[in-house]
Amino acid sequence: MDETRDVYEIRTILDFTKVPANKLNSCLEDFCLWIIMAGRRAEYEKSTCQAFGVPDGTIQVNTGLFRWVDDGVTGVSAVSIHDAGGKEILRFKVEDSQDGCNSNGGTDCPAKS
Repeated sequence: MDETRDVYEIRTILDFTKVPANKLNSCLEDFCLWIIMAGRRAEYEKSTCQAFGVPDGTIQVNTGLFRWVDDGVTGVSAVSIHDAGGKEILRFKVEDSQDGCNSNGGTDCPAKS
């Protein structure tokens, strides 16, 4: 976890009230991308298990928590994998796409107004 940036754990709608009002739009843009990723959970779990050479079902995506890092970047800037006890065991950076939306190369990104 990056100690120099504010991190907000969103488990309920009311948790969004912890995010400063001037940062809420940025948080919600990232949350929209997280919803898309959560909808593709089974696909991500299967491909991650294959990548690590472990049986299907060994790695599970936690869709009960949205952790927003106030990093000034729209989209997912990093993904971390935690063990069953919550300890981070792997973190990798996600490269930005041209339009700043990187959930799957931009095809499922919400329209910007």
